[in-house]
Amino acid sequence: MQTGVLKYENNTLQVNRMGRGSQLLFAFHDFGQHADVFLPLEQEIGHKYTIIAIEIPGMGHSIWQQKQVDKLALVTIMERFKLEFKVEKFDLLAIGFGALYALSLIEQRSEWIGKVVLFAPNGLRRNSWQSAATRHFLAKGKIKAAIAEPAKTEQKLKGLINWGILKKEWLPPLTGYIKDETVRNTWNQVYLLHYKLVPEIQKVRWHVKKNKLEVYIYCPEMALVLKKDALKFAKKQDFTSVQLLPESDLKNTNTLMQLSAAIFNPGQ
Repeated sequence: MQTGVLKYENNTLQVNRMGRGSQLLFAFHDFGQHADVFLPLEQEIGHKYTIIAIEIPGMGHSIWQQKQVDKLALVTIMERFKLEFKVEKFDLLAIGFGALYALSLIEQRSEWIGKVVLFAPNGLRRNSWQSAATRHFLAKGKIKAAIAEPAKTEQKLKGLINWGILKKEWLPPLTGYIKDETVRNTWNQVYLLHYKLVPEIQKVRWHVKKNKLEVYIYCPEMALVLKKDALKFAKKQDFTSVQLLPESDLKNTNTLMQLSAAIFNPGQ
């Protein structure tokens, strides 16, 4: 793995290059990870692909001075690599939060893309608890009050779930956000930096269908909301598949890299 720095305006991105192949694969890591999570792929597909894994801003290694990472910046940065490697198309791999980057690229430049692999992707639904908690004025006030009484708040959240007002799947992350200051501070920084990347998902679906992109989505089998969103995304899409996996598999990065290698280098 080679590590370098890419400058974009007054921003500094740490870029990791793996492999030596002529094809290009962009890989985007999840919240709480770093780009070296993709290192096992170098041995599996490095003869075929050069893997570009950018350290996502707000997570420790890259420095983004502007208020947000926007779609124009993303497209401009990707185009630099596209021109450098002289390729017509590239492939995408994303885990969790990193799917915002992949889905935004499909929305903006689907004609540049071949295959897409998404593991437990964020971004399939525009409205999310992260948006409400970090950006909505009234919700931010209620979150602040909730932080002062975390135990009482957890009971209230369970009540809202029982009444069908709050999605059951939101309870663990919301509880963590309220109780853990480190989680809260990180989410506030990361989501506020990236909310302009959240795609219009119907546009993404249209571009997938129009350009016949191969899209492979892997979801936790017990994540009901994500599973519903993924199946809705794949509906009437001839080249999109959704597979359900145990949550333990999706937390095992070696398993994810093996699944990715089988798609990007079939029959190896």
